[in-house]
Amino acid sequence: MQSVFDWLTGVLAVLLCAAIMDMIIPESPMQKYVRLVAGLVILTAIITPVFALLTGVDFSFLLENEQKTTVFQQETDDHLKQLTEMEALTANPYMNQQLLADAESALQLFPSCDVRSVEADIEQSELKHVLLTVKGTEESCPEEKIIDLLSQKWNIDAVRVNMVIQKGGSGGE
Repeated sequence: MQSVFDWLTGVLAVLLCAAIMDMIIPESPMQKYVRLVAGLVILTAIITPVFALLTGVDFSFLLENEQKTTVFQQETDDHLKQLTEMEALTANPYMNQQLLADAESALQLFPSCDVRSVEADIEQSELKHVLLTVKGTEESCPEEKIIDLLSQKWNIDAVRVNMVIQKGGSGGE
């Protein structure tokens, strides 16, 4: 059905072009030759599929362009999907750096707390979960206050922010 529609579209396009050309050409002895050529082009556009059916000649090369377009569209969609996935992967380190800078500026209120790392789960540019690692003591780094402060700064629920406190002299590095 699509091939019939394509054939009709092609015939109508040829007819439209021939009509426009007929209107543009001024009255002259050359006009009858232009009309003859346009008529032959229209006749060829109409007869080509009928001729193919009668003679069994394969005109599949006419459809190859449509198939190539479909393959090209599929490859383009695949590339766009890959780029979207790569964007999500590369956005995460930049977001982590930004979150680290935010956490460091927020924790200036608590001078004995030192931010070690911030790891975030990000989906479609939205923070889902944040893990904050801080060096200090539980007394000098009040967990609830810090989580509330950062959740307000990052505009997420406080339950999505987890904080791990590393003791001052031990572990880690």
